Amino acid sequence: SNPVHYKDLLLTGTLEGDLYSINSNNGEILQVVGIGENITSDLSIIELVSANSKTIGVVLGTSEGNIFCYDAFTFELLWKKSISKTPIIATPLAEKDKIVFLNSNSSLYCVNSKSGSLNWKYEFSDEQNFSARCYPLSDGKNVFSISGDGKLFAIDLLLGKKSWSSNARGDLNQFYLSSDKQKLFLADGKGAITIFSTKNGNEI
Repeated sequence: SNPVHYKDLLLTGTLEGDLYSINSNNGEILQVVGIGENITSDLSIIELVSANSKTIGVVLGTSEGNIFCYDAFTFELLWKKSISKTPIIATPLAEKDKIVFLNSNSSLYCVNSKSGSLNWKYEFSDEQNFSARCYPLSDGKNVFSISGDGKLFAIDLLLGKKSWSSNARGDLNQFYLSSDKQKLFLADGKGAITIFSTKNGNEI
């Protein structure tokens, strides 16, 4: 998986199922823990805030459809949940007290960041599967992703229901959210960029 960096820690996972913490200053391996399952997603750093403390967690998904959250510094297992029958892929999207995961069947799963309990899941028909290349993005209100048939979707982050969808053009390779979270930039395979409004999906 792609490594994530937090202060002096570099965290990375292997397909074989090992989670590593590395000193980012000198490359020294600090800790390693075996998950027991193949790690098939990238990692994300989250903050877990309680009344008197703040814990930095690292979340990931596996080939068995399980999701894990570890303390980034001690590697204590904070929670583990089974949410899918197929592998978890892409980069988990952390937004407020929620984490959104994408599986290999292109379903979205939103869980509570403190417990891993499922808030909602959103499944698509075969014609409307999310592209694994286009990781979910969020403006804090909606989750944005792209279907296999070239549609841009907005899913309400709180309710897990579709807010809007819009037809995109061509084979989409990547997409980005503007810094003010008002626009989505979609790049296709021919080098063209199309800009959409995050509010209603209209082409700008």
